[in-house]
Amino acid sequence: MVRALVDALPVGSALFLSHLTSGLNAEKIAKVAETYHARGFTFVLRSSGFRQS
Repeated sequence: MVRALVDALPVGSALFLSHLTSGLNAEKIAKVAETYHARGFTFVLRSSGFRQS
């Protein structure tokens, strides 16, 4: 999946993946999400109750 994303990027581009949780420091992490959003990035915080099955 990651290879497909990277292959679709123009030469010299980079791919950034993260999965921050708002449970670490909700106020600071919300500011990070706002900063990313203001710059046109999609940034969705994972809730601390998230469980992958």
